[in-house]
Amino acid sequence: MKFDRKFNKYVCVGDTIKADITDKLQLVATLVFDGDCNPQNEGWYDEADVERWKNDEWHFVGVVLSVQSHDGTINKQLGSLWGNEANLREDNDHLTDVANELIDEREIVAALREIYEPVTRAINTLTRTA
Repeated sequence: MKFDRKFNKYVCVGDTIKADITDKLQLVATLVFDGDCNPQNEGWYDEADVERWKNDEWHFVGVVLSVQSHDGTINKQLGSLWGNEANLREDNDHLTDVANELIDEREIVAALREIYEPVTRAINTLTRTA
C-alpha cells in the first residue's frame, strides 16, 4: 500500500494525503509543526537557509501516519517521523516519500484488529443472547 497522491509543492501544517484501506477506513498522513528543530543547531544549513527559516519561509514538520474512519469516529495513530524540512526546496516530494516509508502493513492490520475486535465480540455476544 502506498499513497498515490503527493503533498503539494508548497505545504502548510495540517495538510494531509489519504489512501483508502476499505470503504470505511483510510490511511492518512498529516503534517504537524515541529517546534523542536532549529537549523541553527545543525551544521549543514547555510546562512541563506537559516535566514529564510527565521522569516518563516520554511519550517520543520512531523509526518504523522494514522488510520481514520471516513466519518471521523476512528483515529488511530500508527507512527511518525519528525524533523522534516517543509518548503525549503523546490518541492516537498520527500514528505510523501517519508509517509510511504512509514507505512507498515503489519501495523495497519494490528490497528484494524484493535478497532474491530471489540465490535465483533459485542456482536457475537448479542447474537448468542438473542
